[in-house]
Amino acid sequence: AIPWVDQVIIQRVWPDILLVKISEQKPIAKWGKLDLVNAKGIVFSPHINIDQFNLPVLNGPKEQQAFVFAKYQEINELLSPFGLWAKQLVLSPRHAWELQLNNGTWIKLGHQEPL
Repeated sequence: AIPWVDQVIIQRVWPDILLVKISEQKPIAKWGKLDLVNAKGIVFSPHINIDQFNLPVLNGPKEQQAFVFAKYQEINELLSPFGLWAKQLVLSPRHAWELQLNNGTWIKLGHQEPL
């Protein structure tokens, strides 16, 4: 129920000790203006101002979050040998792709497969 908690492991050590291990969510991208995306591609809402994080921005229809995140990772893999990465990746409601590179260049990829 706590947004920043990724995983909790509770282990009993016989006879009278409980070990509790809590893993924190590590954001790797923003989703829109309010949410963050962790390394597993899961969107979470930290209920704080996310502008403080200098992270790439992903956006698209809510039901397409996992798909947009997967394309973001694939695009970065293709761009990395050139010293480039996706600063923003947007899938419009009409399913058109737009990409902004770290050098400021915007690329309109259209409705086709973005890769």
